[in-house]
Amino acid sequence: MKLLVTQRSVSTLLEKHRLLDAWFPFRYSLNTHSGCLGSCLYCPVNFRQPAGDGATLVKEISLKKNIASLLQHDLHVLSKQLQRLKEQSLKPLKAAYSMHRLIGIGGGYNDFLDPSLPENMPLEVLATIIKNTHRPFILTKWPRRLLAYHASLLALTAKLHKENTHHNNTHNLKQGYTKAEQRLPLVLVSFSTTNNKLSKQIEATTPSSDDRLSAIAALREKGYTVAAILSPLLGMAATTSAKDFADAGCDFVLFAGMHGSLKPALLEILQLPKLPDHLNAALPDSKQLSLKAMQLFYAELQSQKLRIFMPRSIFQSMLSMKDSLAVLFAQLYYKNLYTQDPRQNKNLADSAFRLAAYRLSLMSELEFASRLERHSFQEIKGFSSKISRIIELAALQADFSPFDKVS
Repeated sequence: MKLLVTQRSVSTLLEKHRLLDAWFPFRYSLNTHSGCLGSCLYCPVNFRQPAGDGATLVKEISLKKNIASLLQHDLHVLSKQLQRLKEQSLKPLKAAYSMHRLIGIGGGYNDFLDPSLPENMPLEVLATIIKNTHRPFILTKWPRRLLAYHASLLALTAKLHKENTHHNNTHNLKQGYTKAEQRLPLVLVSFSTTNNKLSKQIEATTPSSDDRLSAIAALREKGYTVAAILSPLLGMAATTSAKDFADAGCDFVLFAGMHGSLKPALLEILQLPKLPDHLNAALPDSKQLSLKAMQLFYAELQSQKLRIFMPRSIFQSMLSMKDSLAVLFAQLYYKNLYTQDPRQNKNLADSAFRLAAYRLSLMSELEFASRLERHSFQEIKGFSSKISRIIELAALQADFSPFDKVS
């Protein structure tokens, strides 16, 4: 395989998301590049095959230009937007309105810590986000690279903070170190399986599963919040033990399915274990099988006392009240889904929770404040008195007890 690194100009880095979900509770994210060094069998990232050399694959990484300066500009604009949104909040919510946001980095088709990228680029991006009082949330298969950056990240963030305050003294340098330690990146480490042999078949050019698990433990020792995401799940749950994630010290675990068209091919190539015959007979529908696989793995995570989804204690301080509630309702929906019989009809879980998550995600801060003040959430189609009561308890009385059953 040959690697081709190119550069392209863009006008902005930050992207705002219209919808929030249970897995990735952030409104803003960025990608520094497209393409990935990883060669995962289930990933649709394109390879290009050059003419005249049928045995050589060329992988292209397209890096965005002027990343640090673009990011600083975008974060400055974001701070102004957040200030305007805060001013639209009700007076009781103003003090709690978060000006410090979780910034997602990386995605399904690229890796922020990809070793093919310029060595100092991830360091500069992380330091810029932390200096601007936000917190990075990294999705990666290369967590050990973050360990190598740790000391430099603290030093660079402190230096940038000192320069930003225009006071060249030791006190401001110490403040910078404190800020960096308080806003260490949240790290989500991606796995297809914790079986090393199988991992090398599925994702040949990425670190081994054991290396990723040991990196998780090392990052947690340095004060990072670290989680794991297992994806694709169908078939992989049989090759992965929740105990591996518990032993590594994961703060929480996520899991996801796979595009339907890829499932049969991957299962056939790898000859993965299938669900027991009696389940295949009882659940002939592929969606039901996928759900059953998720339910079985969810039960295993619970047996190891592992959380699914990011805990409210982590994300609430980096979202508005409205957005926090949207995420919590989405989590409630999936918690119900993972504990219900997959043979039931379409409404496998309380769809009211899913609707509440969707409508709150799309609702403006101004509308939320207005409805809260007028106690008018029940006027929204599909919002029951129960949903309205949960929203008002959380927003006006800081009572989140209806959500506490999410684990």
